[in-house]
Order: sequence, then C-alpha cells, then structure tokens
Amino acid sequence: MKKLMKVFALVLCLGIVVLSFAACGGKEVAEEKVLNIGTNAEFPPFDFIDSELGVIGEFAGIDLDIINEIAISIGAKPVVNNMDFDGLLLALQNGQVDCVISGMTITEERKEQVDFSDPYYVATQVMIVPEGSDIAKASDMEGKRIGVIDGY
Repeated sequence: MKKLMKVFALVLCLGIVVLSFAACGGKEVAEEKVLNIGTNAEFPPFDFIDSELGVIGEFAGIDLDIINEIAISIGAKPVVNNMDFDGLLLALQNGQVDCVISGMTITEERKEQVDFSDPYYVATQVMIVPEGSDIAKASDMEGKRIGVIDGY
C-alpha cells in the first residue's frame, strides 16, 4: 500500500510539473520595440560606417553612441537607416524614421519643420584659404569661386 501511495504521489507531482510548463508556453512574447533612426553616415567623427567599430551594426560615431544609449534607455532596438542628408528631415516628417541624428546644425528654417533636442555640440564655421592669401574675412571672398558640400 505504501508503495502504491509513493507511485501515486510521484505521478501527481509529475502531472503538476507538466501542467506548469504547459501554462507558461501559452503566454505570447511581447513584440520587440524598435527605434528607426535616420542618419547620413558620411560625417566622421559624428556618423560613419565602420564594421569593426560599429555601435549599431556597421555604423559608428558620436551621434550613434548617443542614439544607442537613448534606445537602451527606452528599451528599444536601434535600427539605422543610412540616407542622403537632404532627405533626413523629409523622412522624419513622413514617418519613415522615428528620429534623426546626423551632425545637423539647428537653424531657424529647420526649427520650423521639426523639433530639436538641446544641442550637444556647437560647431564653428570656418574658411580655409591657402597660406599667404589676401583673404582674411568673409567679405574678401566677394567675386571669388567658393567650394562647399551641398546640404551641409
């Protein structure tokens, strides 16, 4: 009789364990939160492509370090969308990306289109001229040919 009770208790315990595991399997896994980031990875040290240093996939730089920490703080997986600089704000406005981070200067015109965070870097604009040049200030450039990067 004692042997029969031990077998019955063992079967009962196994049944409880099996039912416990079966109940756990019924829970749905929450969908992973994703933060879609727009950037132009052509502006080192802020944004660039480097498969060895990559903070988010193959993308690295100061901006990517910052946005990676933001994604972690909100419990989201960061996904980088590398695109043309001129299309970043349009992609944000169209909902193609959730945010943009790309060494972008805050201007009054851009502030009319989107909200900016507090600045985390203040850039200084400079002119580069040959040594010994007679150009000392912007007004000395009048009538001269000037090379720039469009969109920056």
